[in-house]
Amino acid sequence: MRYYFIIFSFLISFPVKAQITKIDINFASNMPLKAIESPNAKANLIMFIGGPGLKHGKLKKIGNPLIRARKIFKQKGFNLYFFPNPKKGKEISIKYRTTKKHVNNISKVYEIIKKRNNLPTFLVGHSRGGTSVSKAATVYVSKFDGIVVAAALTSTSQKISTRHLVTKILKKETDTHILIIHPKQDACFVTPFKPIPNLMNNLKSKSKKLVTIEGGGISGKECGPYHRHGFEDKENEFAEAIKRWFLDLGL
Repeated sequence: MRYYFIIFSFLISFPVKAQITKIDINFASNMPLKAIESPNAKANLIMFIGGPGLKHGKLKKIGNPLIRARKIFKQKGFNLYFFPNPKKGKEISIKYRTTKKHVNNISKVYEIIKKRNNLPTFLVGHSRGGTSVSKAATVYVSKFDGIVVAAALTSTSQKISTRHLVTKILKKETDTHILIIHPKQDACFVTPFKPIPNLMNNLKSKSKKLVTIEGGGISGKECGPYHRHGFEDKENEFAEAIKRWFLDLGL
């Protein structure tokens, strides 16, 4: 009996690693869409990585909070789908994120995911990924169950123009649920918090909610994943905000 107890305790202490499923989306990328699914999930999150995007399709050793916190998201009842870049080894440009082709591909992938399990499905974009999901929601105004825009672009630079800002894109009315999550002390020069309250005042959507994250780690670069911009030390609060929002929607 003691022998079986030891084996059982070992299995509890060392849970089985989350299995990654590969879904072919050759119309959008020469890399597969990587998925982490659970039979007990209550909703789907299609993740759009900021910065250079998902260049090599690998989830290991990538600091972006959407990937870094994947175990937390899974534990909170979500299936996860990580949207890859169009070409393996190449960055996704900020210009491409607002193109018709990109938006159409997002729509097609959304349909594929919905057919897999018919669960509520949300687009989640962090930093530059927020540009992707915001643009999709204003082109397909009533298609998506909702979008999450996290620490997204709110200020221009030499590489970032006004048309890439969520504060500009979301001026167009959309018939979907929108959750804005932003670090109050975001120190990245293209994602300051200051324009967010005005965005919320002018946002026209099926519903809207703002969650402000206070504090966070500052171990890395200000626009990198290991700083307040990347929700360092706030991963659970970040994921919990999405879970609470989804539950409150009652979908």
